[in-house]
Amino acid sequence: MQNQRARKYLFAAIAFVLQGCWALYVNAPFGWPLAVKAALLHGVLSAAQTMVSAMVMEFFFSLARASWLKLVLPVVGTMLVMLSLVGGVHLLNHTPDIPRTILSLLVLGMPYYAFYTGLLWHAARRAAE
Repeated sequence: MQNQRARKYLFAAIAFVLQGCWALYVNAPFGWPLAVKAALLHGVLSAAQTMVSAMVMEFFFSLARASWLKLVLPVVGTMLVMLSLVGGVHLLNHTPDIPRTILSLLVLGMPYYAFYTGLLWHAARRAAE
């Protein structure tokens, strides 16, 4: 349990740094004050998103009844929820370049969501046998 908690916080810290740096880079042409504000916000959002996305995927996984839908719904549903939430917060923040800022969530999130959903699917199949 201790290692699992430490791993969760480690991944959240990595997400904060990487995603924050990305937001700083893409928003730098709009001036450093806006870029730093967007970077801090995006870093915090990414850390939080990393910590809660597993729960969101498990929720969508439990909704699906068909086996193929259990592979699709958690990935697509979680991505739409996370992009909507993060995009909405950046809109409220007046982040200058929202599409490019949240692009990293799509690029890095989709493989993670697919991998985690695959783990859920295999665990469910094993439990059914």
